[in-house]
Amino acid sequence: MEAVDGENEVDMEFSSSQEALRRASEICGVPPALLRVYEMTEIGAYRVYQPTRGGVRVIIGRDGSLMFAASALSTDQATELYKAGRRTTVQEFDDLRELNRKRYADAENRDG
Repeated sequence: MEAVDGENEVDMEFSSSQEALRRASEICGVPPALLRVYEMTEIGAYRVYQPTRGGVRVIIGRDGSLMFAASALSTDQATELYKAGRRTTVQEFDDLRELNRKRYADAENRDG
């Protein structure tokens, strides 16, 4: 998934880490219990991430803008890209969301 410059098609504002966590879960298709959130006050955003190797990492601005941060990027690199205006559209999360929804549904069916 590639971050793109420009406007993002999100019209909500986030005033709490729980709202950002819930939105990241919806966008990425990962259950909220598997995600962690860190408030990035210096840039007015939240970093929501899955603390596993290869897990998702998204920066969500208080204005609702998004940037997918590949695991190959350090946190500092991702933050700099976000500050420079890089964003990911909601539509670019479609494949990831469907893949993760299937993955977690299959795991639930196996375990349940």
